[in-house]
Amino acid sequence: MKKRFSILLMLAALIVSVGIPANAQTTYRYIGDVDGDDTVSILDATLVQKQLASLQSFSKLQKFLGDVDNSKTTDIIDVTMIQKKLASLIDSFYKERIQSWSAEIYGIESSNSGNTYLLNTEYTFSVSATQRPVPDDFRVLVDREIVLDKSEEASFAYTFTEAGVHYIRAYCFGAFGGVDSYLLTVIVTDPDIVEKPEIERIDYNKATGQVDVAVSGGTAPYQYSYTVRQVPPPPPEAGPNYVTSSDFVFRNDIDGTYYLYCDFCSGVDVFVPTYLLEPKLSYTLEAQVIDQSGVLSDVKTIYIQR
Repeated sequence: MKKRFSILLMLAALIVSVGIPANAQTTYRYIGDVDGDDTVSILDATLVQKQLASLQSFSKLQKFLGDVDNSKTTDIIDVTMIQKKLASLIDSFYKERIQSWSAEIYGIESSNSGNTYLLNTEYTFSVSATQRPVPDDFRVLVDREIVLDKSEEASFAYTFTEAGVHYIRAYCFGAFGGVDSYLLTVIVTDPDIVEKPEIERIDYNKATGQVDVAVSGGTAPYQYSYTVRQVPPPPPEAGPNYVTSSDFVFRNDIDGTYYLYCDFCSGVDVFVPTYLLEPKLSYTLEAQVIDQSGVLSDVKTIYIQR
């Protein structure tokens, strides 16, 4: 009898001392499964107890999984609920089985109302993304500079010290895997510069679709953007952000019509994907230039055909 009692004590001690093994398959698919072994067991109740006693640290995902009664905190009641579930005293937890939530960014919002920003002025940006079932982590780069790195905070302040076109790329890391990203293009201008670049002419080669632009004024080098209006819609299976070539992508106008857009780039030798245009119909090609000081030219328009 004493020997049997000693064995039971050893087993109890083993359960109390258990942690998440280094080679555990942390799938995290079920409420209550805080050790990530793809099942809810007495080990999960023990880990919650250890976390409450500050003997085990939980990630925010584990805290969500351990909160089986959805009280927004992990406590002794959750331990009791797990034990009752294992003893078949309750059929299920308040929360249901976790679905495969994927990270998704809706956009990057700014304290500035437009897409033109002033040099040496601080602006506040915030990433709008899914926050379920637990908050996502964010990484944000302005051009190639990391301003947020795997942070729960979704907002940051930034001051542009160089005029011109800048790119803000935000990444969202989902708690259950998956990464989404969003790109915001901003134009930074120097208020002390008053001379604007001017597009003198746009040459379009109907046979090849090549576009060439001549610019004067402002401060070289220049960057160029192009828009082809009222184009046929993209293939239904392609989606609204269908990339047509290395230069142009489809976009949707407010009135529901489609247009092809080439973002600001350093080269003038771009090719309109003419195979997407209807033969013998005329389309509007718009070009705009930004110089090194961040000053935009007026939009110049010509008509093109396939």
